[in-house]
Amino acid sequence: MEGFKQLFDQSGTADALIGLSMAYNNIGDSLKALGKTAEATNYYQKTLEGFKQSFDQSGTSDALRLLTHSYYNMGVCLQVLSKTEEAIEYYQKAIEGYKQVYEQSETVDTLRLLTNSYYNMGACLQVLSKKAEAIEYYQKAIEGYKQVYDQSGTVDALRLLSKSNATLGLYLKLLGKTIEAIGYFQKALEGFKQIYDQSGTADALRALSVLYNNIGDCMKELGKTAEAGKYYQKALEGYK
Repeated sequence: MEGFKQLFDQSGTADALIGLSMAYNNIGDSLKALGKTAEATNYYQKTLEGFKQSFDQSGTSDALRLLTHSYYNMGVCLQVLSKTEEAIEYYQKAIEGYKQVYEQSETVDTLRLLTNSYYNMGACLQVLSKKAEAIEYYQKAIEGYKQVYDQSGTVDALRLLSKSNATLGLYLKLLGKTIEAIGYFQKALEGFKQIYDQSGTADALRALSVLYNNIGDCMKELGKTAEAGKYYQKALEGYK
């Protein structure tokens, strides 16, 4: 990093600025991976300042993409640090940026990052008890992940789609919207069944068991005792 800083101090070129900003970003990534979130935020802030300067100078799609991803990284760190309102501000900027980048390139990776931002916004709004807005962003995430899965067909995309359905189902269940919750749980169930059939992983089996249990709870709340029992039995088989 010192080399890039010295190079930028001497030359002040756009390339040197990008190199220095990338160095800050890499340190931020490393610290975040080590769980040193507060320290990572400091480096991501420096990254952000550098990429903002780069975008202001060049206005290119690449510069916008780098700046937008810096907003996203800041949002993630602030969310982990429970600085929810600040995280929302950065996610909003990330969403605006990713929308512009996606309009220009329409790549699956950009769509996935935009959708990640929707999902994280939903989670932050849920923490702040902004119920209608949280549901809206979770629904946007589901729509986005469905597009990502339709375009890529990967197991990871299916997992993200299924997880989003399960998350919204659980939130609706907590809000007492039991019938709506069951619909989302069923969609999540279909996805995780497919994942388990393909991979056979313990994580997929665990997700299935949790979903069976949640649907059982919903059926119980609706007074459908026999159906609830069937789902609880499936959950039990999975947990074994």
